[in-house]
Amino acid sequence: MILETLLEILPFILGSILAPFEIIIILLLLKSQYNGLGKAGLFLLGVTTTRILQGIIFGLVLNPGASADSASGKSPVISMLLLVLGILLLNKAFKIIKKEPDPEDDPPKWMATIESATTAKAYTLGMQIPLINTKMWVFTLGAISTISYAQLALPISIYTYLLFTVLVQTLLILPILFRILLPKRSITVLQATSTWLVKNNRTILIVVLLFFGVYFFYQGFSGFLMR
Repeated sequence: MILETLLEILPFILGSILAPFEIIIILLLLKSQYNGLGKAGLFLLGVTTTRILQGIIFGLVLNPGASADSASGKSPVISMLLLVLGILLLNKAFKIIKKEPDPEDDPPKWMATIESATTAKAYTLGMQIPLINTKMWVFTLGAISTISYAQLALPISIYTYLLFTVLVQTLLILPILFRILLPKRSITVLQATSTWLVKNNRTILIVVLLFFGVYFFYQGFSGFLMR
């Protein structure tokens, strides 16, 4: 049952992992001349704190009991979340393609101040990022709804969500581990990776948003058609 639930939330995991925004921030923090590793660690802790709080709050709110549909095997809440997420991602992709301004785009001046952020600011920033990013909200709520709808035992549900939290932060954890294990070599690699991500951020976003936008829209729409 846990494996089936993990497979169902896999799209939410992949969508969260492939979003480059958080990765760019943690790479910039690791490049900081003063205590970069500590700042990156606190940023990761801040992100984790918010995601755990989201799991606690919305895990209690989202009750699948009356909303489950045995015919389709998919909760209407999940179908709606998938449909909304698909529309949001496709809308964002088309805005980027048309080069329209978007409130969630990285402000260059603000990004430039990340490397000089204090350790306290790094933690606060980590807590804020999952809250201000609309797409991350839907990814997280989709995973919580899917886990809730699976009606697992409470300890297993908690374990599954914690596993989700760890997996979606894989590309945040790996650079930190790389910096710890290979401190000298990691500087050059992280610098090159950060430069490449910033340079290709637009292309990466378009590909990821279009792919997952179509996928989630189809999953949500088909969920309603099967009723």
